[in-house]
Amino acid sequence: MHFVLNSLIQIGNFRFKGVHNLKIEKSIHEYADRAVIALPTSSVIKHKNITTESVQTAHRFKVGDKVNILLGYNGKKKEEFVGFIKQINPTTPCEIECEGYSWILRNKKNITTSWKNTTLIEVLKEVVKGTEIKLHKDIPNVSLRNIVINNASGTQVIEYIKGLFKGTLTAYFIDDTLYMGLTYIDLAIKTVKYRLRWNTIDGDSLKFKRADDVQVQIELNFKKSDGSQITTKTGTPGGIVRTDTITAVSDEKTLKEIAEAKLKQEAFDGYEGSFDTKLIPFVQHGWRAELEDRLFPERSGNYFIESVTTTFGENGGTRTIELGIKLS
Repeated sequence: MHFVLNSLIQIGNFRFKGVHNLKIEKSIHEYADRAVIALPTSSVIKHKNITTESVQTAHRFKVGDKVNILLGYNGKKKEEFVGFIKQINPTTPCEIECEGYSWILRNKKNITTSWKNTTLIEVLKEVVKGTEIKLHKDIPNVSLRNIVINNASGTQVIEYIKGLFKGTLTAYFIDDTLYMGLTYIDLAIKTVKYRLRWNTIDGDSLKFKRADDVQVQIELNFKKSDGSQITTKTGTPGGIVRTDTITAVSDEKTLKEIAEAKLKQEAFDGYEGSFDTKLIPFVQHGWRAELEDRLFPERSGNYFIESVTTTFGENGGTRTIELGIKLS
């Protein structure tokens, strides 16, 4: 079957089908989806009355304009990115830097509030209040304490909360829906099948690792209001000890969950790294990748997709898919 690349990009009130090139980056480790669109420095606008007008491309757009990018083959296109113009670079070609729905939170200023005892969901409701952003239904109801926010933007609040959890908490968008929770919780709505060296361009760059090769013990501490300390440990006794103190969590169950999530990031059996594909099958960060490896069948399984980088332009369309932990 012959595949013909198609694109449809809408910025504000303007729609066009061709670009020099574009790049879209989405990751479970970044709350900001990003896209860079390279367009001709000058363009011809076709009006509804069929008249045309030659214009400087950079002058037709403004920061904050809504952006939709659809890509595909043979007329069948998928929405790859939705967001807003963050910056316009009047270069040759003209570059349009775009950001996903985190752009709204970045520009929501002056959040000032505090809680002695609260939950993650309550904090996030305050962050997105008054915006069109939705909260993911699976955000955990984690208890927090002594949270103070003073004249911050929405993204600064997210950074602050992430920092309290020592790298075990992530925040990312699925279009206009914000998820925040432990990094490798399986929330995938879809599983995409890949057979290495068949519908992947390069599967040989993946490296296989074994949990037994990484001897790690995670130790987390929390100091209670009476001065006593709670400690939870998980991993391999005698291994390299990773110790942290968590200040915002007020229950032992959550502390244990955080320790186990931190261990998963360091020790698992399975592939690590990335591989390239064409634009089909469609895939998103946070989905599952079902990998089949006929050379090494024991390495097949379901993997968490950490990030997806999509490029499109005169040289074709490709995706780079970065794997996280092996789920099963």
